[in-house]
Amino acid sequence: MKIHILSDLHVEFRQFTPEVPPETDVVVLAGDITTRGRAGFWAAANFSHPTVLIGGNHDSYQTSLQRAHRLMSRDCAEHVHFLENDIFECKGVRFLGCTAWTDFKSTGNQPLAMLQAQSQMNDYKMIRFEPKFRRLHPNDTRSLAEYSRSWLFEEAQKPFPGKTVIITHTPPLISLLPEVSEPDHLDAAYANNWPEFLDLNIDLWIFGHTHHPVDRRIGGIRFISNPRGYPGENVAFKPDFLVTL
Repeated sequence: MKIHILSDLHVEFRQFTPEVPPETDVVVLAGDITTRGRAGFWAAANFSHPTVLIGGNHDSYQTSLQRAHRLMSRDCAEHVHFLENDIFECKGVRFLGCTAWTDFKSTGNQPLAMLQAQSQMNDYKMIRFEPKFRRLHPNDTRSLAEYSRSWLFEEAQKPFPGKTVIITHTPPLISLLPEVSEPDHLDAAYANNWPEFLDLNIDLWIFGHTHHPVDRRIGGIRFISNPRGYPGENVAFKPDFLVTL
């Protein structure tokens, strides 16, 4: 199978015209496509191949998290599949997908990481949470991350005769973040650290969020991120990036 991988397109800032290689079997959009839950509509209008869509944090900006998910699910055409703790199978490959917000544990001080995230990250100012339409809180995203971690681990352990691909918006290992001279507890808002997945039969893990391209193998898993990023960022984005599984 040939998979065309993209993330962090941020078309709310500048338009993007896809360059889908003709041999592509499946397109994967690993979150942060646009805002206000419009990613499903955008994906349906811009791709004709089978497409797997994951919500990123920015996809829920200027609306509620729940409404963004409803819109992304509703607006997907028949060939676009929005996954939030859900599975899509195609040509003998299973795709397990979810946003996988972080549990704030990856730097060793969860309470401090949550405090820093709440004060410094726009997620907790720009996203609302139902039913009261209050501001999103780190406790909300921590709970979502813990649920997704359990769901992914349970599903990935189930026997499957073909290949297994996991798609999350956030990276599952802290070592996948860009190297910095002074680590910060805010890093725990950008990556989880779930090493138990390295023992499972997973072929490929696709993620985004960090605006840092990655293509490396850890254990038996290939980890890939191909982000476009914000205007002006020096990101080595490959608009026609294709992986053979």
